[in-house]
This record gives sequence, structure tokens and C-alpha cells, in this order.
Amino acid sequence: EYTPRLIKELEGVKVKIAAAGFLHSACIDENGRVYIFGDRAVDKMLFQEGNHARRPSLISKLPYSEEVVCGGYHTCVLTSGGELYTWGSNENGCLGIG
Repeated sequence: EYTPRLIKELEGVKVKIAAAGFLHSACIDENGRVYIFGDRAVDKMLFQEGNHARRPSLISKLPYSEEVVCGGYHTCVLTSGGELYTWGSNENGCLGIG
């Protein structure tokens, strides 16, 4: 799509930060909830349809979050408590988990 469109599934949600990666995007709402969507956006354990979320999906397992960044094939979230969560491709150790 090359035409800007409102994401209807987020209608009524006050987004405070958004990030985009190569094939996925993420955002955090005013209540610190993280939503993610797109190809390779999430781990297979979070969604039954594999690792592709066509519509914004809430990542309910994360605590109140402050920041989100999306890499090519990975995502990082910083919580209000200073914890860093990462997931996706760990190519070249980019997730920081070895």
C-alpha cells in the first residue's frame, strides 16, 4: 500500500510511540500496551497462524512498556521498570541473548 490509511483496529487507542522494521511494525499505547503487526513480527508461540500478524495484535505478556524499536527481523521493547525484552531473528547476536 502506498496510500496512508488509518488502522481501524487501533481506532480509539491512543498511540504514543510507533516503530517500523523491514517487514513489521509495532506501537505502544498510552497505557503501555504493545501492539505488533506484519511479517515475521512475532514468535510462533504468540499466534496460531505462525509468525505473521495481518492486523495489530496485543502482546499481553509484556509489562507496562515505554519504548519500542523494530529492526529488520527483530523487535526490542523497554519497560517502565528498565527491563529490555527482545525477540525475532538473533542473527549476529542482535537480540543480546548469545
